[in-house]
Amino acid sequence: MADRKSPALLIREQLEPLFLSLTDEERGKLLSALMAYQWHGIQPELSAKLAGMFEVLRALADDDKIQYEAKCERNRSNIQSYWDERRRG
Repeated sequence: MADRKSPALLIREQLEPLFLSLTDEERGKLLSALMAYQWHGIQPELSAKLAGMFEVLRALADDDKIQYEAKCERNRSNIQSYWDERRRG
């Protein structure tokens, strides 16, 4: 399967306390790091505090990407089956 880039970065409501514990500057750095990782594969250099939070969020983003890729593959397979059936008549 081709390595698809997930078009979204999910921020779960359960993570609100984590984000609210940060200053605006820290929150911005963390979100920027997550976007750089999710969409460009860039591993950020962060302070120890943010690096720990990033690792938790990175694991969640990686799981989301796996689920997204599985959904894309399932959809591809379903549409292929549909067109195969239509061709057979």
